[in-house]
Amino acid sequence: MDEGWKRAFRRAHDWSLNDADLTPEQRERELRVWALTRPMSQAETDVRVERRRQRDQWGDDHDDTHDGGELADAAAWLANTDDPDDGDVDDEDLGWAVRLKARHASDRRQQLVIAAALVLAEIDRLDRIASPRGAPPAPDDQGDAAHAERRHEDLGG
Repeated sequence: MDEGWKRAFRRAHDWSLNDADLTPEQRERELRVWALTRPMSQAETDVRVERRRQRDQWGDDHDDTHDGGELADAAAWLANTDDPDDGDVDDEDLGWAVRLKARHASDRRQQLVIAAALVLAEIDRLDRIASPRGAPPAPDDQGDAAHAERRHEDLGG
């Protein structure tokens, strides 16, 4: 591991260090290291699990058919209110979101977890469009610190 990454790992959990001398790129690197090495909250874990469930059930090819912003629209609608009858959904393409919200009507937290996972699905879809190599590799289920080590080169190291 190069010295820049060693420094980023050291600083990732010690925010008392002065970062006035950091370039924006170095600061971004440190934020990514921090995000990849700190323990995830229960909410973050639940969103990742839901996204994995969506991916296993529907797949990236299915998500790619929603190229009119439906994933983001459904996420926004799910997150906007806890009342499944609230809000006008004129687009027939979002009928699935209405049924999903009704199914989880009594669990506001689960609605938000699903909405967050749908936002990730839309970001993944946009990344696949923008990537010259096609789809980015799906994250594995190993620990965050090990994942951070493997992602070292992908993050500019």
